[in-house]
Amino acid sequence: MALLRILKLPIVITVMALVQCQAAENVLYRNLIGEGGATLRLETGAIGKPYLADKSIIINNLYGKNIVCKNGQAAVTLSPHTIKNGKVFIDDLTADSCEAGAIVAAGFLSAKKEQRDKKGNAINGHTYGYFDANSVISNLKVIYGTNAQLRPSRRPFVPCAQRNLISTHKNPDQESYTGPTIAGIIYFAKGGTRTDRGFYTVKTPGLELKNFPLVNGKMENKEFVASTKEFLTGCDKN
Repeated sequence: MALLRILKLPIVITVMALVQCQAAENVLYRNLIGEGGATLRLETGAIGKPYLADKSIIINNLYGKNIVCKNGQAAVTLSPHTIKNGKVFIDDLTADSCEAGAIVAAGFLSAKKEQRDKKGNAINGHTYGYFDANSVISNLKVIYGTNAQLRPSRRPFVPCAQRNLISTHKNPDQESYTGPTIAGIIYFAKGGTRTDRGFYTVKTPGLELKNFPLVNGKMENKEFVASTKEFLTGCDKN
């Protein structure tokens, strides 16, 4: 029987990620609290071509418990790039004034690295990555705030009435802007069936959104943001 490693880390202030995991199996991350950036970033694919020779270099049976993000990007991010990952189970998360509670990115191939052709088809032995469909991000509490770190490409998701909360200058990381929480989950992988194009489904039971602005009793922000087609335009119109 495989052993489960338990990793306990202290409270740390960070800009990019408190933990950035490229490959792991039978690992538990517990009691992680990060300020700024993502607290638990599960982003595979940096190993590049070695993966073509050994496809066992993945994330699988990874567990997380009590993961907290403050004034950052997200409590957990999933970004598989070119790797076909196994299951992850992350439970009891809190994102307080973060871009989103969780970010679930689709698989990605780079044309510059000769991983795909101009039509987006995988080449040279590469494939679009994903996480196993049995993966779960459960009991995620997303608390709206205005000190989140927003990527420039995600500012168009901010409701028009909240655009004035976005800073006009970049943060010290020279990438992000300070602004309001965008949504419960940024879910670009949403699709579920086209794993050959990097889409996959993660179960999200127990998602709770708190303190989000209401207009006529309805929340302005979305529970999920799944596509750039959801950009909000016309905010400068009277």
